[in-house]
Amino acid sequence: MFGYAGGAVPAAELAQLEALEAKLLSLALAGPREQHPDVEVVEDVRLGAARALVEASAGAALVVVGRGRRPIEFGPRLGRVAHAVLHHAEAPVAVVPHG
Repeated sequence: MFGYAGGAVPAAELAQLEALEAKLLSLALAGPREQHPDVEVVEDVRLGAARALVEASAGAALVVVGRGRRPIEFGPRLGRVAHAVLHHAEAPVAVVPHG
């Protein structure tokens, strides 16, 4: 079992979730890829984002991590994934606000 989205997902369903996420990522990148054909983009979808991004950072030129906008004025502004990547990545990290 793997913890995902507040619950546990059986291992048999994990591959299906990753395949769906990979398809959604490819669709989301189609426009920017067409606009910037000279930029190399490597798609790599894995659940367990923080660990996967830190591991992938070893061979990366740049790691890009999203950050949701929070309506609070005080307290941490980064989520757990962005925080972990900033502290443990082997490549430079860009944190981009979204949402």
